[in-house]
Amino acid sequence: MSLGMMSSRDWNEELQSARELPQTNVHEKIVRDRTIFRVTCDFVAMAIKGAQAVVDGNIPPLNAADDKKSRMFLWNNIFFSLGFDMKDHYGAFGGDSAAYAAIAGDLRGISLYQSLDTEGLHTLGTVIVDYRGYRVVGQSIISGILSRDQEQSIIYGSIDNGKTINSSEKFGKVLQSSSKKLHLREHSVIGGDAGEHRLITSYDCKGIIGNDGRHYLIDLFRSFAPDIFALGVPLENYRGEEEQAKPMFNCPETPHKLATLRAELIEAFACYRYVLFTQNMSAKFIKAKGRKGDQVKGNRGE
Repeated sequence: MSLGMMSSRDWNEELQSARELPQTNVHEKIVRDRTIFRVTCDFVAMAIKGAQAVVDGNIPPLNAADDKKSRMFLWNNIFFSLGFDMKDHYGAFGGDSAAYAAIAGDLRGISLYQSLDTEGLHTLGTVIVDYRGYRVVGQSIISGILSRDQEQSIIYGSIDNGKTINSSEKFGKVLQSSSKKLHLREHSVIGGDAGEHRLITSYDCKGIIGNDGRHYLIDLFRSFAPDIFALGVPLENYRGEEEQAKPMFNCPETPHKLATLRAELIEAFACYRYVLFTQNMSAKFIKAKGRKGDQVKGNRGE
């Protein structure tokens, strides 16, 4: 099938509608999972064909006058971009190496939020294709996003590295459920305008309400805690008093500053701290109960 004969499907609507199917019983869950699997497979297959066509030069860019690294493409309702630091967003974090890592981090963040299956919170269908030395990202398109300016679309987060920060009480309520599962706490962020904003995620995570009324969370590469040991931070600042633990954290430095911890590690650490808290409270309770028993015996003259 040639590129010109491909059928155009609204991938975003199909993906979001599949996730919105009811799942009140086993039969509905099976139908929903099958639908998600079928649509996702079709989307991935189409994105791979499109990414190969982009690298091969068979799809004209939307911004042909711009630098080759900054070019964007639209084909079969899938938006394609290249894994480069297009507008020097990652200059302080490693340039193209950071942009390359951010794409993979974004996909991990999308997978994480999709696994939570939070009602009312949506993510984009995203495919990463490494082909002929290029990293190409294919994404579904939010309803109405192409007809609006990006600055007007963002109602949560920042698009200029924190100089201007947007916060939304409505979007924050949608994030409340997932924040508890991810151990994220609402916090105050001071933007470049000296204004205080209440956010749950990093300000690099952006919130958009599409023309379809759905709440979308995008740019999720900051969904995980940074790994300070892979960033060249002196171990003496964090090692503490256990000298023998030092060799365990001698991690090689990465070519970028976007190294993060896995979500499984954060969950394991939270469980570990919960166990310690339970044991500590149990010991205090037993100790207090023993003191009360001794006091009762003393009052009886035993």
